[in-house]
Amino acid sequence: MKKILLKTLLVLSTLTGFAQENGFKSNSIFLEAGGAALVHSINYERVLLTNEHQNLGLIAGIGFSPALNWFERFEFDPLIPVRLKLFSQQNNFGLEVGFAMTPYIEDPENIGDFFTEAEVAIFGEFGFRFLLFEQKHFVGITFTPILNEIDTPELDRIGPMPWAALKAGYRF
Repeated sequence: MKKILLKTLLVLSTLTGFAQENGFKSNSIFLEAGGAALVHSINYERVLLTNEHQNLGLIAGIGFSPALNWFERFEFDPLIPVRLKLFSQQNNFGLEVGFAMTPYIEDPENIGDFFTEAEVAIFGEFGFRFLLFEQKHFVGITFTPILNEIDTPELDRIGPMPWAALKAGYRF
């Protein structure tokens, strides 16, 4: 699974040179509550391919999910959501469809073994985005169901299950 993720990212990163420059803002940064990092994250979005109304974007972020075990520890475990998203923008309203893969460590004690011990949570994404203030800022809501089962030290095995996200960001 990790090799597939790395190969996909390499192929997609080569496509960034094909994004058109026509006044369209092809970068954004946003904060997200919920979503592919489970609790909260900060994300960078890059439009890879674009035409008049549809765009293909790659999003990478970092989030910290609380690992709660009130008897032993309170710590935050890093999560790194990576997403591929197709979105359509009409004036100030946008529709988004895509998926996300979030590597995580089941046992936070092994964080040093992230690249050998990480598992991957897979999310679907379907949402809406509304542009504000001369189309430089946006807010959105996304339905992000967890599509596979994931292990957590605190909750044992969870998923598939519904999930959601709220986001706010800036385009440049």
